[in-house]
Amino acid sequence: MGNIYVRGSPDQASNGWNGVACRAGGLCGFRPVSVSAENVALGGYDTVAYFTIGEAVKGSPAYSVTWRRASWRFSSKTNMKKFRADPEKFAPAFGGYCSFAVAEGMTVSCDPEAFLIRDGKLYVMKNKDILRIWQKDPDGYLEAVPKPNNSVQVDYCLILRNVSQTGCAIFPILINVSAC
Repeated sequence: MGNIYVRGSPDQASNGWNGVACRAGGLCGFRPVSVSAENVALGGYDTVAYFTIGEAVKGSPAYSVTWRRASWRFSSKTNMKKFRADPEKFAPAFGGYCSFAVAEGMTVSCDPEAFLIRDGKLYVMKNKDILRIWQKDPDGYLEAVPKPNNSVQVDYCLILRNVSQTGCAIFPILINVSAC
């Protein structure tokens, strides 16, 4: 497995706090899928609907599937079944993190309504302004995406503890993506 490289250091480290950290590989902090606080992927939008009707459509908790430790919601039972049959076909590129940010070497959550489908793959962006930038040179940005021997910055929840308190703080870190 690759190493985790912390950029900067938590303020609390010098105040008697101990950080709990681990190696990459889909464990501890790195999420292969961008999720909400409720563990819902793609903001609860129906990832199949992007392909079938070309629109961002909110899914329903009544039609949900757990895949890659995340809850995926759908607008219909039919779409839920399609996803179950072939999740890789319908899942967004880069786990639903902003494709532009991944090309820049980091992860950022996305706006599910800022999307495009290219060569049969769903790409989501942070917002529609970023989508417009991406559309000017999609091949260039896809070429810039870190390869397996490069590192990508991710948000990592570092659990800090002292005698009387626990907390969670987000720190950007670099993970060797070949370990994931």
